[in-house]
Amino acid sequence: IVSACALFAAAQLLEATSVAEPLIERQVSDLCNATTYVPLAMALHCPWTGDAFGDTASGECNEVCSSRIATLRRLGGCHLLPKLCTGFAYGAADATTCHGMFEGVVAGYVGDFGQQRCRLECDKDIVCTSFATIEPASAGSGGCMLFDGFPSLHDAAPWVSPALDAAQAMEWASHASPTCFLRLQP
Repeated sequence: IVSACALFAAAQLLEATSVAEPLIERQVSDLCNATTYVPLAMALHCPWTGDAFGDTASGECNEVCSSRIATLRRLGGCHLLPKLCTGFAYGAADATTCHGMFEGVVAGYVGDFGQQRCRLECDKDIVCTSFATIEPASAGSGGCMLFDGFPSLHDAAPWVSPALDAAQAMEWASHASPTCFLRLQP
């Protein structure tokens, strides 16, 4: 009888996990999207936002937004959000996608880092969802490019300033074969 109860409990736990896991993944993916993350962090008055986000969080907060803020306050949102929304998984982009990423650059932020540090720098900026690396010696101006981000986080050393536009990004990539990475999930 004890074995049967244990088996039944394990089956129930497995069922609950299979239902809860996709729900939690969707919630975290939404919270870690810059268009959700930034307004919530600003509304919570998180001290780490500083001047980094500028006016990006202006706008009205509807009932759903207010409910989320109340929940995040109860859960220590200023501590929770950065924990949930770092350590992203990235996947290598194919050559065609990588080329398109360079063509679509609005502001490419370049630093003299290798792949691991480049990934960490992308993780630090919620807007950054993709980056590229090349051998620093080949580029002559840094081995890491973030394809997007908050300017205030990348306007001083160790970043090359000013940010590169699409033509400059293509020139940067032409010195070597870049490896591009896309954020997969939080």
